[in-house]
Amino acid sequence: FTGIMRDLSVEEEEREALELLINSATDPIVVIDSIGVIERVNPACSLVFGYTKEELLGRNVTMLMPKKHAVQHGRYLERYFERKENKSTSSVVGKGRDLEGKKKDGSLFPVFLTVSECVLASKNKTVFIGILRDMTEKEKAIAAEVEREKSEALLMNILPPTIAMRLKNINDDSHIADYFESVTILFADVVGFTEYSSTRSPVEVVDFLNLVFKGFDRLADKYGLEKIKTIGDAYMVVSGLQMEKEHTLTMLNFALEMMDQIKQLNESNLYDHTISIRVGINSGSVVAGVVGSKKRFFDLWGDSVNVSSRMESNGIENCIQCTEETALIAKTYPNEFAVVDRGLIDVKGKGEMKVYLIGKAQSEGSMREMLHRHCRLHKRNSMILYQKMSEEFSPKEKEYRDEPTLDPLKPTRRALIFATIGLIVGITWTSAVADFWSRY
Repeated sequence: FTGIMRDLSVEEEEREALELLINSATDPIVVIDSIGVIERVNPACSLVFGYTKEELLGRNVTMLMPKKHAVQHGRYLERYFERKENKSTSSVVGKGRDLEGKKKDGSLFPVFLTVSECVLASKNKTVFIGILRDMTEKEKAIAAEVEREKSEALLMNILPPTIAMRLKNINDDSHIADYFESVTILFADVVGFTEYSSTRSPVEVVDFLNLVFKGFDRLADKYGLEKIKTIGDAYMVVSGLQMEKEHTLTMLNFALEMMDQIKQLNESNLYDHTISIRVGINSGSVVAGVVGSKKRFFDLWGDSVNVSSRMESNGIENCIQCTEETALIAKTYPNEFAVVDRGLIDVKGKGEMKVYLIGKAQSEGSMREMLHRHCRLHKRNSMILYQKMSEEFSPKEKEYRDEPTLDPLKPTRRALIFATIGLIVGITWTSAVADFWSRY
């Protein structure tokens, strides 16, 4: 006789160690048979799903799944066994996937599931061991991170990156203010926008501005400029906050591309009217900072900003107007820019200032033509305005208006004529009286 002896105490110790390992796991562990009946669960499974151990054992594992997964589970097991060739060795069913679990109260939560197949040789039985990880907290953390990134992206879109980073690291009582010795500011305004918007629907107005300003934004990104704000149909941008040198040259190139963009927009015939803009540029020092406690915004202050705004408001349609400081820089690049001296204009708050028109090289002739056209139009508009004002004269003043064309000197000439007649009559009457007394 031959006898084989086996130390079962070792197997018992291994079984107890495995039992301890499963029970101490913080993730739910579920063991099911080949048709999906639950044979074993650990305490974490009851804690996460809300069922007691007794409520789970002997039930189908589909009770832990939402309906969309449960209806397919049985068929999934059948297909698995149909395709399996070797049932005697352990194999990994899946590498892991994201699913949903269903708790006792019916609520769903995200889980990460890994499943392994084991063949119990002693029982000639196949079981599946599923390890589930509750991803609720991780999902919340991911969602919070996504929201944080969105908030940061929005902040970066509203404020310059350096200002946005500083704003994140200070308290509400702190101030962000910087002085810049030399920057270049540009204002652009859509000509005739008030009349256009009065005859269009709100959606058409917003679509129009959105199309124009989005194009300007793309150009600002291209040249590394900082968009400050839009005010109605006005667009404000600055160069020099991030770059130390050649910020004026960069701004001038940006302005020329703005003009090209408007020209292309007109050629596209998207709108039933011609789009025109005025552009004003000035260089100088500014103070930059963030103000307000709600809806904080980044802005610039200083005389240079005001002058730049005046360059635009006193500018010429479809022209770039700038101060002498900016023009001097443009003149150093004769192969890139044409500079036309417009002369002196009256600037509110500054008095008379010498201003210039900037265009592409070889465009001096066309700029002078636009300047002359503007002067003629301005002169005619001044006469029309004078005539409209004269329509508000008193009835007595209107008696002196015999012709439809208003002559501003007519009242003066009439007064001179009446004075002359009076003088002549006076002299004649004095002479007659003197002659009378000399005779008698």
